[in-house]
Amino acid sequence: MSVNVARPLSLMPAEAIGRDERLRRAVDEHYLFVWRSLRRLGIPKGEADDVAQEVFLVFSRKLDGVEVGAERPFLFRCAANFAMHARRAILRRRTLQEKAAIMESDSAHPSVEDDAERQEEIALVDTLLAELPDELRDIVVLCELEEMTLAEASVVLGIPPGTAASRLRRARAELSAGMTRLQRSTK
Repeated sequence: MSVNVARPLSLMPAEAIGRDERLRRAVDEHYLFVWRSLRRLGIPKGEADDVAQEVFLVFSRKLDGVEVGAERPFLFRCAANFAMHARRAILRRRTLQEKAAIMESDSAHPSVEDDAERQEEIALVDTLLAELPDELRDIVVLCELEEMTLAEASVVLGIPPGTAASRLRRARAELSAGMTRLQRSTK
């Protein structure tokens, strides 16, 4: 008996294959975007992969209700929601003593000068972003860090372009004020 290996064996209905392919494509195209968004929305590096997986699990469960082409906005809103809840949980779990221990261990292992400077800049940005309200942090992450246009960001966030522009102006002002405060405190 011969087996035809040129023709794949279909074990799933055609609808399921299309759905699986759509999910696979969304993960391939948007995973890094979701991961970066989570990091910039306050999720620690060590937890970003797990939270990104949770985002895609929700996406897979709700895939049939997400319009084709609207995957990125859905994923960002889901990531922002997870980030908000995860940040709250992290803040509840961490004590001041744990934060001090983390800071000590980070400073105990100095790296190359450029890398150290970059890490300081990243920490500064993370600190300033953490101080922003969620609605302002979201627009900064999309426009300034993900380099989306205001129009694209307003679609992702589901808000009018004027509201997006207003939030971005407010966020920039608050970030500038935060930088000024930090510069004064280090002098």
